[in-house]
Amino acid sequence: MIPENHKKLGVEACLPLLKKAFPDENLGYFLLGNWFTDMSQGIAPVDYAATMTDARNEGVDSAKKDSWFLRYLVPDFIIHYKANQFVRELVGNPPPKNSAMAEWFKNAAYVAGWIEFCYKRGPAEKLEGQGAGPMDFEEYDRIFNGKKSGKSKVKGRYSQYFPHEHFDRWPMDRTEKSERKVYKYIEDHIQNIAELLTLVESDLAKIISEQSDKNKEKFHDLLAEFGYALHTAEDYWAHTNYVDFAMRSIGDIPGDPKQRRIHERRLLRDKTPRTKMFDEPGETEDETHVVGGYFDGVDTRFSLIQIYEGMKEKLNGSEVIGNFRDYFDWRSQKKHNERVQYKKNLKLKQDMLEMPKKVRDAELAFIQLDWKMMDDWDGKCVSWVLEKMLKEGKEYGDKTFEASDGHGGKVRYAERVGAHSLIAKDDKTKQPGFEYAMNLAKLVDGYIMETMLRGLAISEVKAKPKAKTTIKVKKFVDWVELLQYFMGHPDEATKDWWKTAMKSGSGDHGHELKFIEDGVMNERIKLNTRARLEEEHNSMIRMEDAKYEKERHTGDEVTLVEELSSNESKKYLHKDMDFGSIRVTCDEGKIKIELSAAVWSKFKNIATAEISKGDTWSGDFKELSSVYDQDNLAVITALSPKAKYKIWMVSYDR
Repeated sequence: MIPENHKKLGVEACLPLLKKAFPDENLGYFLLGNWFTDMSQGIAPVDYAATMTDARNEGVDSAKKDSWFLRYLVPDFIIHYKANQFVRELVGNPPPKNSAMAEWFKNAAYVAGWIEFCYKRGPAEKLEGQGAGPMDFEEYDRIFNGKKSGKSKVKGRYSQYFPHEHFDRWPMDRTEKSERKVYKYIEDHIQNIAELLTLVESDLAKIISEQSDKNKEKFHDLLAEFGYALHTAEDYWAHTNYVDFAMRSIGDIPGDPKQRRIHERRLLRDKTPRTKMFDEPGETEDETHVVGGYFDGVDTRFSLIQIYEGMKEKLNGSEVIGNFRDYFDWRSQKKHNERVQYKKNLKLKQDMLEMPKKVRDAELAFIQLDWKMMDDWDGKCVSWVLEKMLKEGKEYGDKTFEASDGHGGKVRYAERVGAHSLIAKDDKTKQPGFEYAMNLAKLVDGYIMETMLRGLAISEVKAKPKAKTTIKVKKFVDWVELLQYFMGHPDEATKDWWKTAMKSGSGDHGHELKFIEDGVMNERIKLNTRARLEEEHNSMIRMEDAKYEKERHTGDEVTLVEELSSNESKKYLHKDMDFGSIRVTCDEGKIKIELSAAVWSKFKNIATAEISKGDTWSGDFKELSSVYDQDNLAVITALSPKAKYKIWMVSYDR
């Protein structure tokens, strides 16, 4: 869903219940946590890395097209070298380290967030009566950027894109099924939400029982965490084909030919799962499980465009003090005196808004970042790239290809089977099913909020250890069971609650609360699933980065699914390759991974790790000699009677 629709759900389904429970608190932090989840998508390091080759090649082609001198008189390796430098400055080395685009998005989001949540005459002013009026700027800054505590620093909430925060299918070949009629990765995402809700529930009572400024900060953090968790829950209805299965189940088939075609394509899948960026469509078959959309190069463009356009609208100031139509035109200011005047005009706007210094600095930072890149790269900069993507994205929206799947001739790129752009129902333009998705999310949001707040008082009487007295002990909700009750396949629902809910956003859902033991609660609040999913996703950065370097230089690559018996080992050797990266996921049993490298013949250990089912590990081969080439070796050994794993290994020689 776009941020405004997440906000609408928060305001309508959650704020009334929160305000009743906490009438004297600013509840805007709940909306802020939800908002961060969308804004953080601007920093997408895996997507950055995966698109580097295309970006470099486009840069080379564009340079040759625009200049006969480069086309005929300059050697290709020089043009490739300069294009690589620009790509690295843009997305990072490796992404998102020192990425201009990541820095640009973070500063722009910081300013946009201040306008949305802190500005006294901004959007938050309209929510004053609902308990979510303009918030304290210092608290906003602390939650956004984090806070130093002694020698360490508590991380801020603005981070990066993760698929599990949106029920996205990344990588696109994630097609393992679960015991229910949903894909396995969806069960992981549900588990992640449940652990977050358990953490919120376990800490909420402790925090509100003590009144102190420190606990006030904890309460704000907890509200943000709660909003973050519900963002993911809301995306289940918008980002999967659940609604389409429900529509088919009750015979609600769109009459409009275009909407009917989209609805039907959402219930198809590729016979052979996709493993790379979109190239050609394959054969399809009927989908049987609830699934979210995959991302490839086209959908990454669509996603970044959506975030960029939302920020443009916010930063233009149209919602607050009129429309600064020339605000986003700083790229036309190429001379020193023009930029000086632009900064003076910008200061007038900032004075009018009464912007704090940190916000002013952030606003000027992303503008000056563009100016610096423009000077270094012949007018090219972050916002130039984003505007280019915006134009190309709109062209892709209408572009077609010839389908070979037997489901109808010309097909728009936005309707590729299994793609996020096909399945998502993020706003009113993404029909059919948008209103149904909003209604389902509204009912489930309201029930989660009601359960969380009611849970403060849920307790049971237990005998006090080694005493004759009894005490009241907090009972903790089984959030996994609750979420799975709603988030499954409509045909498997124990009750037909969804039939009324999708039409009205209300009704009797029929759910009865279940509870968990303290030991289960203590395990869930560790948030192990989130840590695992974050590591699993970010481990792909080094693989995509290594693939990019392999294409620039000489290299080897292996991608395999392997099985081993107890104590059996398998070797993967790349000869004469100084650099490399490896990523291993264990699908069954337990394995040991050993990395080593040799210059001449003696192998030296670089890293050793042991992982079990569900774990992912990644590492790099280090260059042992700047003079001689080396051999890279990975050895996988089964530590269980049977082990199954996937291995990605890329090596290259600069």
